[in-house]
Amino acid sequence: MQFTRNLTNSSRVFLQSDTLSEKRLAVSFLLIIFAQNPPWPIWAFQTQLLTFGVIVGLFLTAEKGFSYLQGGALAFIAILFGLLYFFVFHGLTGTFRLSSVIFFLTVFLIFRSSTRTGALAFDLISYSFSAILLISLVFWLLWQMGVPLPSSPIAYGEWKGADVAIELDNFYIFVSESQTLINRFYSVFDEPGVVGTLAALILCGLRFDFNKKRSWIVLAGGLCSWSLAFVVLSIIGLMFLKEGRKMKLVILAILSLIIIGAAILIGSVLPSNDSAGLVLLYRIANFSEYGVSSRSDDSLNAYFFEYVKSLRFLFGEGTSFFQARPELLAGQGAIFYVLEYGLVGMMFLLITYFSVMRSQVGAKPQSYFLLVIFLMSFIQRPHLMTPWQIVLFWAILCSWSEARSKLGNTLKKG
Repeated sequence: MQFTRNLTNSSRVFLQSDTLSEKRLAVSFLLIIFAQNPPWPIWAFQTQLLTFGVIVGLFLTAEKGFSYLQGGALAFIAILFGLLYFFVFHGLTGTFRLSSVIFFLTVFLIFRSSTRTGALAFDLISYSFSAILLISLVFWLLWQMGVPLPSSPIAYGEWKGADVAIELDNFYIFVSESQTLINRFYSVFDEPGVVGTLAALILCGLRFDFNKKRSWIVLAGGLCSWSLAFVVLSIIGLMFLKEGRKMKLVILAILSLIIIGAAILIGSVLPSNDSAGLVLLYRIANFSEYGVSSRSDDSLNAYFFEYVKSLRFLFGEGTSFFQARPELLAGQGAIFYVLEYGLVGMMFLLITYFSVMRSQVGAKPQSYFLLVIFLMSFIQRPHLMTPWQIVLFWAILCSWSEARSKLGNTLKKG
């Protein structure tokens, strides 16, 4: 198969990369992605400790080739500001979090890695993710058609520290939660939203190049996840990141309006129950119910609106806030991060992402659109300092920068 040949070629490029350090870094960035979005076989492990171990191992075994510094003065300011704010100020006013240390070490690792390493990492990430989706999607579709497959129950939620674990059906090649109307595609991950978000961001990284087989596989996996985030992020990415073929983009926009219009009509007649709510069209039609506002409850929203009017909004409530106010810990979304870290924490996050973007000058100008898409993906997530997202953001930029550099060299030789 062509996809298999492409995967083999990617492995060959990896083996021919310049230094052992680059190979080790690229694989480690891949491991960070899947440690932060764990497949079911590693749910029983402490994924934060796994990620921390990978990063510390890199620092202890790094060779001389591990000596790059991307981003210049802006990167240095972001790192220094982060050290002072998160490990001094919040270290004194809140609880210690290993996740903050992991994020910070990951950012430092990124700034010390070459563009070639990042481009290689994105190839590994996109090929590995599409291979996982391809295998699990084939068996998931067979199961959807009524083919019996062996399964056993598996608890979901305990490894995240949730009080109540949800029991999923583990078919070993994929996991699933049976629904009355439709089964969303989980692949081997803990939520269909993980598949949808990763698929949308990786498609953006591939610039929706459907000459590549992996783009079709990722697209199919994202669609079968019935993820609203996948639809929204993909449409925005397709409009702003896809090069050329402007007429096709216009047609896509028209079709999108037709689909949304049909969704509104369908949403007006579908019963408002849990099973119907899993239908993607119904979720689009009832965006106010299944969109941003659904990520937090009314009491938390009321507290948040008062909070942003106070001086506490500047530095946040601290990382121990939800331990003192557990009744507000309901739902998920960026509101949790803003409550804990405040405006200063948001500014640090923006500076960090902007400095990573500035480090890859060859990826512009579309890097600004990519930054907006990643920022939009934060709306649904309670933890914004996630190492995997900034790794994927940087790896995509490196891939674009490397491609532009190769194109420039080809034109010069011509």
